[in-house]
Amino acid sequence: MNTNSKRTQAEHARVKQGAAVLAAAEAIGTKPVAEPLRVFRDAYRAYAESEGKVDETAARLATEKLSLRQIGAAHDAAVEALARSLVTDGEPRVNPFGAFGAETPGDIKRMAPAEAAQAVRTLLAGLASHTSLSAATLQAGARVEQATQQVEAALLPFKTRQDQVRAARKMSDAVGRRYDKALSALRYATRAVAVSGAPEIYATLFPTVARIRKPKRAVVESVAASTVAPATTPPQPPTP
Repeated sequence: MNTNSKRTQAEHARVKQGAAVLAAAEAIGTKPVAEPLRVFRDAYRAYAESEGKVDETAARLATEKLSLRQIGAAHDAAVEALARSLVTDGEPRVNPFGAFGAETPGDIKRMAPAEAAQAVRTLLAGLASHTSLSAATLQAGARVEQATQQVEAALLPFKTRQDQVRAARKMSDAVGRRYDKALSALRYATRAVAVSGAPEIYATLFPTVARIRKPKRAVVESVAASTVAPATTPPQPPTP
C-alpha cells in the first residue's frame, strides 16, 4: 500500500470518527460542554469539506493519469513502428536510433512521459539532418512527431492537477490539526464534567471499544487436545 492510500484511509477514518461523535451528541444533553462541542462541530465541518476537495482533485488526477497512460501507449507504438522502419532501411537492430543520437527504443518506452517526449525530440532532430531516409521512415517519423505532441499537450494539465492535489492535501492537513485540537479539547471537557456529575456525556461521545483478546497458544493447544477423539482398541478375535 502506498503512502497516499494510507493517508486517504487515515483521513477518511478521522471524518468517520467525527461524524460518529456529532451523531452521538444529538442523542443526549450536552449543555455542560456546549462551547467545546460547537468548536469541534465547526472544525469537523471545515475538515470534512477540505477532505472532500482532496477527494475531488485526486479523482480528477486519476482521470488525467489514465488519459496520459493511454496517450503514452500510442506514443510507444509509434516509436516502435519508427524503429522497425529504420531497421528496414539498414540501421542496426540493437539500436536503430543510435545514428541519430537517441537512446534505444526499449529505453525510450521505459521512460516517464516527459522524459520520453524529450528523448524523441532528440531523435527527431537527428532524423531531420538525414536526407537518405525512405518514404516509409519519413511517414513513421511524422506519426512519432504527432504522438509526441499529444504527450506534451497532456503533460501540462496532468502536472497542474498534481499541483492542485498537493495544495488540497496541504490545506487539509492544516485544517486537520485544528480538528485534532478541537477533538482533544472536547474529550478533556467531557472528562471534566464526568467528574462533576455528568459521566454519561463522555461515555456516549467516546464509547470504549472492547478488544477481543486472542487466546494464548497453550490454551489453544489444550482445547485442541481435548477435542481429539480417543484411540479405539481394535476388536479381538473370539477365544476358541
